[in-house]
Amino acid sequence: MSSSLLMDLTNKIYDQGANNQDWGSVLKELCQLIKVQSASLTFISFKQKTFLPLGHHGPDYDFIKKYQSTLISQESSLDKIQELPIGAVKNNTEHITKKDQSSDLYADLLTFYKIGHISTLNILSNEHCLIKLDLYNTTDQQCLSKRETHYLECLHPHFKRTFEFSDQIRSLKEKHDAFLFTLSKVPLGIIIVDRSLKINYINKLATLLIEEGLGIHIENGSLKAHNTIDHRKIQSSISKVLDTKNMAASLQVKKDSDRKPLELSFRHAKFSKKSAAPLLNQVVLYLSCPELCSFSTERTLQEVYKLTSAEALLALAISKGLTLQEIANERNVSIQTVRSQLKSIFQKMSINSQSDLIRHILTSVHNLTP
Repeated sequence: MSSSLLMDLTNKIYDQGANNQDWGSVLKELCQLIKVQSASLTFISFKQKTFLPLGHHGPDYDFIKKYQSTLISQESSLDKIQELPIGAVKNNTEHITKKDQSSDLYADLLTFYKIGHISTLNILSNEHCLIKLDLYNTTDQQCLSKRETHYLECLHPHFKRTFEFSDQIRSLKEKHDAFLFTLSKVPLGIIIVDRSLKINYINKLATLLIEEGLGIHIENGSLKAHNTIDHRKIQSSISKVLDTKNMAASLQVKKDSDRKPLELSFRHAKFSKKSAAPLLNQVVLYLSCPELCSFSTERTLQEVYKLTSAEALLALAISKGLTLQEIANERNVSIQTVRSQLKSIFQKMSINSQSDLIRHILTSVHNLTP
């Protein structure tokens, strides 16, 4: 019967504990198997001198919180816990709670809550933190038997693997979130779609470009072109990229004759063979429009390159595809004035051409700021 309970508990550790969401139910079954009154699972930070309860079971939750706080506040007590080998059970720690014992916060706490036995299992430990399991029994209960201690030692590798796996998942998620955050700041609209044009990822700039109504829109979570011909071109380009694997494609979509076209480039979403979930049937769309694909602002250019307001506005206008004559006409100034301002921009930014200016504005690291 106990072997069956041990197996069931092992399965539950993996099923319930992998997401660190239901350790209470795991500890409940552990208390039934080990025959103790209460149990707690705790994360302790050595540097910050704090603890985080990961789960508990039993009526002694007030004691558990005070016990962990007291443990952290007393260096000697915490040192003893840290010295315990990983996977070994500190068993039958009897706390004598006689009235004539010298007054001590630790002992007074145990006396008040009538705790007679605390058994500890260190699950994971390093120089920064500790994850430990504590089992509590009252003074009128028996301490752990050798068999029950053996059960705990058998369960340790499963607890340990679960937390190690959770750490790996958390680390991957953090990297994934950082990657998506970076993509959202790149001065290109980025959309990841499948063959049916269902959108699986879209960054901030792509959303802004679509909202500008340049020739594509989103409908029921899928990418759509405003007219049928453009839509068929997009579908055809995606199919070619997916079918040929290495092929890239590009096309232009234009809704209004008075605006510059939206440029779409397609590439296969290649992932390494080691990837846990390779996106074999995904295509990355890069969206670009000279009028809109820059996060640079007049203020940024003034602060970074020490441009005047007029020079910053001129640089932004050039990056949007306007000619010097168009800019001069729009501002109602001479072409010589615009050229003089452009020469000053080149000197301040240490560049030699308008193409260098556009490259600086569209790909500058300052575009990566929120």
